[in-house]
Amino acid sequence: KDRSISTMCQQLSDALCQYQSIRFITVRNKKVATIYYICILFVLAYVVGYTIIADKGYQATDEVAGTTTTKVKGSGSIGNASTLMALDSMDLVIPATEVGALFLTTAITSTPNQAQSVCDGNDDAAVCTSGDSTNCTAEYFSSKSLGLYTGDCGSNGRCELFTWCPLEDDSIYEIVQNVGNFTIFVEVDVSFDQFNVQRTNTYDV
Repeated sequence: KDRSISTMCQQLSDALCQYQSIRFITVRNKKVATIYYICILFVLAYVVGYTIIADKGYQATDEVAGTTTTKVKGSGSIGNASTLMALDSMDLVIPATEVGALFLTTAITSTPNQAQSVCDGNDDAAVCTSGDSTNCTAEYFSSKSLGLYTGDCGSNGRCELFTWCPLEDDSIYEIVQNVGNFTIFVEVDVSFDQFNVQRTNTYDV
């Protein structure tokens, strides 16, 4: 038993006190040396050229999250000296918010003194005659007309409508003055959550 313990201690001592060294050999062969250095250059080019420079592997990345909003500023008007109406961006940007776009009104069609009544249809209403009003079905709504058909033929050869009278005439409009001088500011707010970084292009607009 004592000999067995002594043998185990001796084997453990021999295992811990061993040292292994790598033996290098020199191969004098131009073909093998050329292949070796080509492989080294290829690996070096991949690591430096692609991984570090092209792919920027040394940089940490994060997905950007943020919002973009637009703000329109300016004032305009329609009418002349006697009927002047002042307008600002709140009047002309319709709708006030829109995804990925904005709509700025540059011309306005106004139909004053409208009231719900019965009047002759416009060119979008069905054609009729005083003797044949079959196209003017009572209470019939057409997406092409501006109101409900009464069932009678109007004096202009178009079906009579129950609607807001007088009818709107799109061919008559007023250009919004000074709208070309409006300014549109694009506000961008972004954040990189991984790095706890927030950025914006404005602080007081």
